[in-house]
Amino acid sequence: MFISMNPLCFHPGGKWVCGFEENLSTKSACLIYSLGIRDETSFEEEILQRSSNCTVRMFDHTIGRPPSLVEKYPGRAFWYPFGISGDDQTWNLRTLRTLMDTNQDELIDILKMDVECSEWEALKRILKDFTVGPLPFSQLLVEIHFFKVPETERPKMLLSLSKSLEDVGLRLFKSELNIWGVPYCCSEYSFLNIKVEPFKL
Repeated sequence: MFISMNPLCFHPGGKWVCGFEENLSTKSACLIYSLGIRDETSFEEEILQRSSNCTVRMFDHTIGRPPSLVEKYPGRAFWYPFGISGDDQTWNLRTLRTLMDTNQDELIDILKMDVECSEWEALKRILKDFTVGPLPFSQLLVEIHFFKVPETERPKMLLSLSKSLEDVGLRLFKSELNIWGVPYCCSEYSFLNIKVEPFKL
């Protein structure tokens, strides 16, 4: 099911977010997980600028030092030298459950994922790890990459992933082709979780 866009959505750093100023920025605290940043932190900075209550945890094992946001927003912006994966077998990759357990986080308001093809295995593991109760995030913003997916398999794999996400309560409210990269390399998808607040039905 596709949820149509509405005026309550905005577009920080190329990612579509819904209900931020109406719901998330008015909570006593909100939590953002940003998986994959490299040298592009416009999404994270706009979230921090537009709120006083949001904590942003940035995860990226491909950079050697904290982004400037950590110093600019002390106590609200954090960086961890880990990436996300489908397992914890390598020294610098972790599952979402492990990252959340390590930081003692129970619910993420926005889970943003831009991890250059690792999202396929990471999302599979998320669906496997969180089978009891709803998924532990209110929104999922993910860029799906097709670099390692045979062209003939792309529609089938994307349909299968979309169905798996919908089955556990995620509803797509925005999708768009990334026109800045290699043609047809990747697309942006934004989902609401209708099983948790503030979007619970």
